[in-house]
Amino acid sequence: MLKRVWMLMLLICLSVLPALAEEAPGETVLFAGASSGDAVNANIQFVFTAHVGGEWDAAQMNKGCAFQVTYTGPEDAIFLALSSHSGARQWARLDPDETADADDGCWIATFSWANIVSSWGTNFARLDQLNVFSKTDDKVTVTRIVYIPGEGEPADTSDGRWSRPDTGIAFIGDSICQNAQLLYGDWNELLGRADCSNYGIGGQTTTHCLARIDELCGRSYDQVVFICGINELGRSDYQTGIAANFAAMIQALQESNPDIQAVIMSVLPTTEAFYYGMQGRIVQVNASLEALAEETANVTFVNCYDDFLDPDRGYAKPELLSDGLHPNADGYAIMAKHLAAVLVPEKK
Repeated sequence: MLKRVWMLMLLICLSVLPALAEEAPGETVLFAGASSGDAVNANIQFVFTAHVGGEWDAAQMNKGCAFQVTYTGPEDAIFLALSSHSGARQWARLDPDETADADDGCWIATFSWANIVSSWGTNFARLDQLNVFSKTDDKVTVTRIVYIPGEGEPADTSDGRWSRPDTGIAFIGDSICQNAQLLYGDWNELLGRADCSNYGIGGQTTTHCLARIDELCGRSYDQVVFICGINELGRSDYQTGIAANFAAMIQALQESNPDIQAVIMSVLPTTEAFYYGMQGRIVQVNASLEALAEETANVTFVNCYDDFLDPDRGYAKPELLSDGLHPNADGYAIMAKHLAAVLVPEKK
């Protein structure tokens, strides 16, 4: 009975989504759809800002602005987290100022300007991601996230640059790139160096990385290592789209610095828990990336795929992954071994 009631509430909310997706004057709809979680601290939905390849420009946030999140489930079931990978404050949790009944089976949680500033500050140019998290083990479905502007000029006048060195080796990519920093001491420790900078962000695609490659172009790196591609295997243009994004990123880097070298890490296989029946797509993407490296000057393709693959099963060796997708310590050791053979020597 409870399940049928919840389904009815969700259908009511979804039935009004076309109207909800239409922005009221001045507001920006950051998400409209249906994204669910059923565990405490589950990340139900996240939104990237323009700073890291998304569409919404958080640098324009002004005094009096607010966020609203529409969802189904228990009252007071969510909190908002603001995060930055750019060297500013990493994380801030915001509980709603108010949670109102929307009279359609949904709740609307409001996060005010005072709440935002007291939790995060005004360094909005370095705000990279908004995350809606669950407070409950009951099922919660987010249907809409809205930014409501305030008044006046942007509150933050900084440039939003990442707090990273300008030289050495840069790593850019998704969670497999980022987790080296979050879980294993980062690439410097894995490689026994001191000149590596990590620009990895979990959940990103090559499209996101392309949108922020200018940040690296404006620096003086000797080498850029790309670790991304797995997050867009479900796209219809997965092979051509991923390869085209890699080509565009490398072109931008080489136009800025003709001597820069690029290293493309192969997309890794997964266990059956991820991309079931799609492992052939990984092989195709890697073939396209290897061909790109062969035909482009100063580009090297690094094949870690073979070491991670169990050929008898056609999927990854589970002992090298923490969850069926992300490498564990043994997996990163294999990646580091392959990378060490192609990275330029550290300048002393």
